[in-house]
Amino acid sequence: MAIEVASVLLFFAVSFTAPITTNFLLDRTCVVMLGHNKSDCALLGTDNASSATQELEKQVQPYANDISMVQSFVLSIATIVSCFFIGSWIDKNGRKPALLMGILGFTFYMLIILIIYLIPNATPWWLIVGILPVILTGGFPTFMTVMLCYVSDVSSESQRGLRMGIFESSMAIGGLIGTLCSSYAFNAGGYITMYSISVVCCFLAFLYALLFVPELVQQEQSEIERNKSVFNIAMMKSTFQTYFKQRESKGRIILILLTIMLVVCYLQFTCADSFTFLYVRENFNWSLKTYTYYSCFKTVMSILGSTFGIYVFQKICKASETTIILFGFIGIIVSLLMIGFAQKSWLLYLGGSLNFFGASISPLTRSMISKIVDERDEGKVFSVISIMETLTAMIGNPFYTFIYNSTLNSFPSLIYIVSAGFLTIGMVCVITIIIIKRCNNQVRYNELNE
Repeated sequence: MAIEVASVLLFFAVSFTAPITTNFLLDRTCVVMLGHNKSDCALLGTDNASSATQELEKQVQPYANDISMVQSFVLSIATIVSCFFIGSWIDKNGRKPALLMGILGFTFYMLIILIIYLIPNATPWWLIVGILPVILTGGFPTFMTVMLCYVSDVSSESQRGLRMGIFESSMAIGGLIGTLCSSYAFNAGGYITMYSISVVCCFLAFLYALLFVPELVQQEQSEIERNKSVFNIAMMKSTFQTYFKQRESKGRIILILLTIMLVVCYLQFTCADSFTFLYVRENFNWSLKTYTYYSCFKTVMSILGSTFGIYVFQKICKASETTIILFGFIGIIVSLLMIGFAQKSWLLYLGGSLNFFGASISPLTRSMISKIVDERDEGKVFSVISIMETLTAMIGNPFYTFIYNSTLNSFPSLIYIVSAGFLTIGMVCVITIIIIKRCNNQVRYNELNE
């Protein structure tokens, strides 16, 4: 059965509650920590904000941002530590136990946030307690590592790129539906209804994975070995030895180049894109509603690109994975420059439409990685890549914040030019891979002739 069903349910639950969790944090900070009136605090983040509410928000946001920053930092560090060990563990013990534990972590996270809401005077610092189940089960990077390994296990090499694209589209679809439904559901039912729905969706994802997702890894270890602790230093050592070991046909160099490509894309999609709303609000006077439509448009283009686009280019046009990835980098670089220098709103949509090409980069790059490494080593390699991506986000967020704040009044488009520069590094990497592969093919051809 398709693992994408569990993916849609889980990402729907997370994106469904993400906006209101931020709102809940602001509200509790305002009421409990700063002692303001509940009715005044309830106006934060609404369309009914007066000048007094805007002043109140300026007082509340710094405190709320501190809590959010601590929560994000603790979660990032914990998930990095988890990734050191989980890759080797799932290669030896199978994907399903880690998959189920990851989904349970998000389920209990939603449940704890609901309980905190039901305690009227609970300080917002208790929200950090809510992430403990996610920390203990490895968080999003570990969950992604397990899911990517599973998708690789169930797909043939010829179908893997498309299957990776379908998997990433399932995440985007779940996130898109959750985001679109969030505000309407909140107005209709409030916090309790929304967190309850998310708990149910996470639990359904758990049941689906438990009942319909089979274990595909052949477990050769004894029962004692399988029950060994995840946090084993030997596993961490094995993870990095596997990633950096010598491979045939310059496979190690290609693997490192592919990792760089994923990292620069992750930097763009998780760090730079987070400033898009601030950018369009400042330069085009867009409302949140207008931006939401634009964000949904870009998401739809990404979904089409990672499914229909890959199918057309790979199956019908017979283009290689590296060629499609190269066009993806070109498309997204042009998109960033177009958005950065846009003077009209329609140019933002034109630039956003080029996400159709950029969406193919991640699934096809991960597909290429899965073909380089042995099936029994995929967990180790994908976990190292997850570590790199998480570290990139930790460094990238303050880096982009500094750039945006420094150029806000002079040249706010600089953030897009910097992003285009980073993605140019990725484009150089894929060109290098194309050259290496052609050289390898030439060597094989000469050997056959001899």
